[in-house]
Amino acid sequence: MKFRNFIRVVIAVALVGIGIWWFTRSTTVALEKTAGATMPVRENAPKPVAPPQIAKPLAPVAQVKTEMASQPSVSTNATPDSADPQADLKTALPDIVRLQRTGDLVKLYQTYLQPNRLTPEFMQQLLDSLHRQQDSLAQADPDLQQRLLRIRQQIQEEAAQDVEDLESQTPTYNDAGDEATYVYTPRVLGEMSTEQEQKKFIKINGKWYLK
Repeated sequence: MKFRNFIRVVIAVALVGIGIWWFTRSTTVALEKTAGATMPVRENAPKPVAPPQIAKPLAPVAQVKTEMASQPSVSTNATPDSADPQADLKTALPDIVRLQRTGDLVKLYQTYLQPNRLTPEFMQQLLDSLHRQQDSLAQADPDLQQRLLRIRQQIQEEAAQDVEDLESQTPTYNDAGDEATYVYTPRVLGEMSTEQEQKKFIKINGKWYLK
């Protein structure tokens, strides 16, 4: 494989990591971690974690748009279903972990991104990025594919573990009780960060979203 194609594939795979990190962590730390995402390709890279489930194939862009259009709008007087994981942080956190481990990034955004940020333009950019990454992986040789998949799997698993750490915590709520703040120490390619971060959730019409 030509060096130019190698770089192209590595960058494409890193885009998925950026998406996961951006959803669950601050932009600054996400970019720092993504910059090191090529490390497992080197001989002295940290050993990857046990691989979680590989991300399932992406749905066609048109199908995802149809699914978004068919979703009912959220009423200001809506009462959340007791079985809805978004109704309580104790059930929302494990649901986020599940989606991260399965690599279902589209469903993760559709469910937990604040509604006012879940625009058709945003979803189009996300889908285009994921499809470019998938196409680039398909063009890589088998050995490189395995290396890049391990990078992606490690990103997914670390993001899931970061959220799992929140499950045993009691967040700090604002006076209105509709904003919850967690403090945690993120993972960075197999190592714990030296700085703590905050993760905030906001409750809108009875449902919790990542702020």
